[in-house]
Amino acid sequence: ADWYNKNTENLIALGTFPMSTGGGMPYVNAGTVNNKGFEFELGYTNLDNEFTYGASLNFSTLKNEVTALDVDAPVAGANVRGYNLTWFEEGEPIWYFKGYKTDGIFDNKEEAEAYNAIYGTKFQAGDPIIVDVNDDDAITPSDQTKIGSPHPSLIYGGNIFMGYKGFDFNLSFQGVSGNDIFMAWYRTDRAGSNKPAYLFEDRWTPTNTGASSPRADNSSDYVYRSDLMVSNGSYMRIKQIQLGYTIANSITSKIGVGSLRAYVSLDDYFTFTKYKGLDPEAGSNNNQSQGVDRGLYPIAAKLLFGLSASF
Repeated sequence: ADWYNKNTENLIALGTFPMSTGGGMPYVNAGTVNNKGFEFELGYTNLDNEFTYGASLNFSTLKNEVTALDVDAPVAGANVRGYNLTWFEEGEPIWYFKGYKTDGIFDNKEEAEAYNAIYGTKFQAGDPIIVDVNDDDAITPSDQTKIGSPHPSLIYGGNIFMGYKGFDFNLSFQGVSGNDIFMAWYRTDRAGSNKPAYLFEDRWTPTNTGASSPRADNSSDYVYRSDLMVSNGSYMRIKQIQLGYTIANSITSKIGVGSLRAYVSLDDYFTFTKYKGLDPEAGSNNNQSQGVDRGLYPIAAKLLFGLSASF
């Protein structure tokens, strides 16, 4: 068991400057990031009998927070669909998601008109209900707030192995919990891009009120810049299930082979998650886009057969 508390000072990030600066944005020392938590590892092995077995489990907790800024204002990170989604801001997790919070969908015209009378908006039936975060009786960009964090609060993994006579079995798994994923591969500005089916299968229409998704509106920031694009990113993936058999030396020695083992393996074959995208591990290749699913190719499930020999 371990406890860790790490401060990373003067962390380098791409700066945010007025467009009048011209050219590419320079890198800056953005501030200090703190990571702390506990790490545990448990294991047991028994090799004393003909039936051998063992198991190990490791898990870590994580609390991530920007504790200081070295610049005058929060630093914008990933740009999604033309707006800044992730931010480096004191008191928040590094590169947290910022957008509008929603509180359901307007089921009918009357609900929308009553809301519009209070906030001076022009929402229609089927639009998302936006939360007035700063309580100023107006819906403005100032109501954008934290809608998710890419950082898991728990990271874990484990392994189980067994052996009996010539047979061996191995299972390994890993996963995370407590993190969010922002669905960014649905591009409203690209008509030919892939689109997640769940947004359309139960979207609001005049004959389908009480829907889980708002009405079709490709231009709405209130839909695509909101927590409607944020999903639970927790998952548990079976990394490998492998069964093997080693032929006895009394047999292999007769054909001049030291050892001979055949195996079948399922790698990355089973994933348990509530995430509706292609792969909760897909994400992005940019540090400032942690947890932003830009549609990278998902990890493939594999069925493998193998034969290993030594001479």
